[in-house]
Amino acid sequence: MASLRARVLASVLLLAAAGLVALAAVTYAEQRSFLLGRIDQEVRGAGPALGHALDTAGYKPAGPAYPLGVPDGDDLPGRQGGPGAPNPNLPPGTYGQRRDASGHVLGHVLISYGQAAAAAPRIPASVPIGKVFTVGSYGSSGLHYRAYASYDQQDSGITVVAVPLHDVDQTLHRLLLVELLVIAGVLAALGASAFFVVRLGLRPLDRMSITAGEIAAGQLSRRVSPATPRTEVGRLGLALNAMLERLEQAFSQREASEERLRRFLADASHELRTPLASIRGYAELFRMGATRDEAETQTAMRRIEDESKRMGVLVEDLLTLARMDEAPELSRAAVDLSVLARDAVEDAHAMAPTRPIELDAPQAAV
Repeated sequence: MASLRARVLASVLLLAAAGLVALAAVTYAEQRSFLLGRIDQEVRGAGPALGHALDTAGYKPAGPAYPLGVPDGDDLPGRQGGPGAPNPNLPPGTYGQRRDASGHVLGHVLISYGQAAAAAPRIPASVPIGKVFTVGSYGSSGLHYRAYASYDQQDSGITVVAVPLHDVDQTLHRLLLVELLVIAGVLAALGASAFFVVRLGLRPLDRMSITAGEIAAGQLSRRVSPATPRTEVGRLGLALNAMLERLEQAFSQREASEERLRRFLADASHELRTPLASIRGYAELFRMGATRDEAETQTAMRRIEDESKRMGVLVEDLLTLARMDEAPELSRAAVDLSVLARDAVEDAHAMAPTRPIELDAPQAAV
């Protein structure tokens, strides 16, 4: 399992990365929508200029000026203005195509401003009138165009205008690269700052771990810091110090108890040594025949018996102390309080006197 520092850093970086990626995605989508909106305005306004260029190039459809069955040219979908429409500032690579009413391609023009011609757009045979759509290009350049088809004002043809998205794609790619660099830089700076901040915040825990190791090595007088109720780490320090106080008291009590036990054992050994020496001495006298008559023998036996009793008393005292040192085992059982209350009432009635005790008044002496 990873350490607390690693988990905190990973959580901060993941949350920051998610927020930055979401912000970058929204910015990219808004910028793309804005740029495509501008291109759509350009491609819609480029119809008159491209129509005039196609007419000048001689790509005019044969037939009546308006499609059959259309009463008023102003009501046609996608109808562009006449020759007097303003000439927009079209980007290089703008492509114009003239088709007749049946959709047959009559020709095309390209606005290049002397630059190298880009790949021609791949315009489908059937195009929607009055709607902006996106098409690809021939070859492997990957260039895309925004195209718009409209009816001509002066004849029955259809003018298809296609504006390249090269500048838009470059702008979006540059924006994406900048966003990636910014996200990487922000995450690196945030990771470094978070590392030092977390390290500084966890420094009290490191000090506590060092102090705990010293306490585990036997230095029970050491205390952890900080110990203040204002912070979580400080409250942990207060709890640990209180626990250490109780542990130190328990160890002191145990050492004092062991010291008393050692003194008691020394005193008991000294007390037992005297009756044992007496018993051994009288036993050797009896074995060596020093007590020849009956009186001396009885005296020796009586002294041996007295010393034995004395030693027995000491042994009984030792057993009593050993039993007192043992902790009794507590047994828990369910108690019916109603039975206890009934027994208490019965005992009270049994102990109550049946009649009051009358005390005789003292008689006056005659």
